Amino acid sequence: MPTLPPAGPDHFFGELRVQTWRPFTYFYVGDTAPLADLDPLLDRLMAQLGAACDAAAVRPLGPVVLRYGAQPERGAEVWWLQAGCPVAPGTPASHGAAVCDLPAFHCAAMLYWGSLAHMGELHTRLTEGLRAQGLRAGAEGREWYLCFEGDASPNNVIMLQRGLA
Repeated sequence: MPTLPPAGPDHFFGELRVQTWRPFTYFYVGDTAPLADLDPLLDRLMAQLGAACDAAAVRPLGPVVLRYGAQPERGAEVWWLQAGCPVAPGTPASHGAAVCDLPAFHCAAMLYWGSLAHMGELHTRLTEGLRAQGLRAGAEGREWYLCFEGDASPNNVIMLQRGLA
């Protein structure tokens, strides 16, 4: 793997791991936007997800999970984005949120501890790790917010997953 600057005192990157993530039922809201507009879209989706969970009395079985990918048919700069959480099988769609059963997900993954300020570096490290191991990224990415205290918190724990082609 290429040498990157070491992690700082307020953040840490784990090692790349290839894994097959278990299937789960996903309660989510989603939309599309140009790459440059994904942050405001995410803010809107998180508010919608919270409102839908509250209104439907949905009990998440895990943390917030973001799913995303480019839409090449609409231009490389248009992306789809979903914000959701694992729920019990049979949970109904409700209050603007959809539900689907996600299959097992073969991916490369890395854990990260720290603020969102270093998320770009996390994505770079994962991409470079894939190349170094001769792996090709698939179309879908996922972020699991295992512990989230706020954008600037050094205590956040995030698992980044990239599907493999």
